[in-house]
Amino acid sequence: MRREVCLFDGTGKHETDRVELPEYTNQIFHGYLPTVGPGTFYGYRVHGPYEPEAGPRSNPNKLVLDPYARAHAGELIWDPVVFTIRWSLWMT
Repeated sequence: MRREVCLFDGTGKHETDRVELPEYTNQIFHGYLPTVGPGTFYGYRVHGPYEPEAGPRSNPNKLVLDPYARAHAGELIWDPVVFTIRWSLWMT
């Protein structure tokens, strides 16, 4: 398993860099990016198992928002494509 921080330009639309979080302590991935400051647009990519029936739903193709962020930029459109599990699993 690994986590990456994806950095974006000032518009928040174009990814400029990806940095793997090098540390894992007490079930938390973390790292220090000295050149990144307040107002930086970022998200996470989660690499690991994709086993919805067992719980893990890692999908590095999806950008994950920081649940502890103070604000989010842009507009989220609630479409089935934003979810990591198939709707058919919910219907069974």
